Amino acid sequence: MKLLRAFFILIVSSAAFAAPGAHGPNGEHLSSDTTGFAVNASQIPSFETFTDQFELVGKLYDSELSIFVSDYATNAPILGAEIEVEVNGVTATATYHADAGDYAFDAPALMSELAAPGEYALVFTIIADDRSDLLEAQLLVPDLSEVAQHDHHTSKQILVLSLSVLILGLFVFYRRKRARS
Repeated sequence: MKLLRAFFILIVSSAAFAAPGAHGPNGEHLSSDTTGFAVNASQIPSFETFTDQFELVGKLYDSELSIFVSDYATNAPILGAEIEVEVNGVTATATYHADAGDYAFDAPALMSELAAPGEYALVFTIIADDRSDLLEAQLLVPDLSEVAQHDHHTSKQILVLSLSVLILGLFVFYRRKRARS
C-alpha cells in the first residue's frame, strides 16, 4: 500500500511539473500571452476584417500573403477584384488565383517587411465591379525563436516525466522480484 501511495505521489508531482499550463487536444497552449493572442506554435499568422461591403480573411505563409474576399452581406466570394495592400510604406498588388478563389501578395519587398516578428497594420484597397473600399487589419507575426525555446523546454519536461516513470517502474519490478525470493 505504501508503494502504491508513493507511486501516485510521484506521478502527480511529475505531471504537475511537466504540464505547467493548460493545453488543447493538439498540445497547443490555451493560455494567452501579454498581447492577448492565444499562443499556438502551429498557428499560421492570420487576420480578418470587414466593412459594410467586404469581408477579408488572410494568412501569412513563408512565400505569400494569401487572402479571401467576400461580400459582407451575402458572403459570396468576390472574384477577379483589384486589390492592393500597404504596410509600413510598402505597397503590393495581389495576383488573383481563379483555381483557388484567393488573392496572393508575393512581392519580395512586402514579404521582407512581414518576415520580422511584430504587429503590422495592413491597409487594403479593394476595387470590385462598381464598388471600392479601404479595409484595415492587424497581423501579428510571432517570434519563432521564442516558440522554439518553448518547444525545447516542453521536450525537457516530457523527458523528466518519462525518466521518472521508468525509474519508478524499475523500482516496483525490483521490489516485487525481491519479495518473491
